[in-house]
Amino acid sequence: EDHLASLTVYPTGGTVKQLKGGAGVANTDLLVYVLGLCSGSGLGAGFCQRDQFDRPVVGYLPLCPTRLDPSKEAENVAAIVHELLHILGMSLSSFPFFYDEDGKPRT
Repeated sequence: EDHLASLTVYPTGGTVKQLKGGAGVANTDLLVYVLGLCSGSGLGAGFCQRDQFDRPVVGYLPLCPTRLDPSKEAENVAAIVHELLHILGMSLSSFPFFYDEDGKPRT
């Protein structure tokens, strides 16, 4: 939690807790957590924190190693790039946070 801003965690079936946060990671624009998780499709990335300008600054990329086929390297790379784009804000839920050159929402 030292590298994140303060946040509230709502765990499924657990106790809600407030994390104090810390100074962040120096000289870093985007922090991505790569998780070795095998659930659902094995993918499903997104962002979990934005900065004061609504830009994603922390994201997560769950990867299930058993679902990546070593013989299909190009497909694996394409799937991971697709998920990284979600972290960068390319998703339907993020479009309201896109601004024009005058600082006005595009939607």
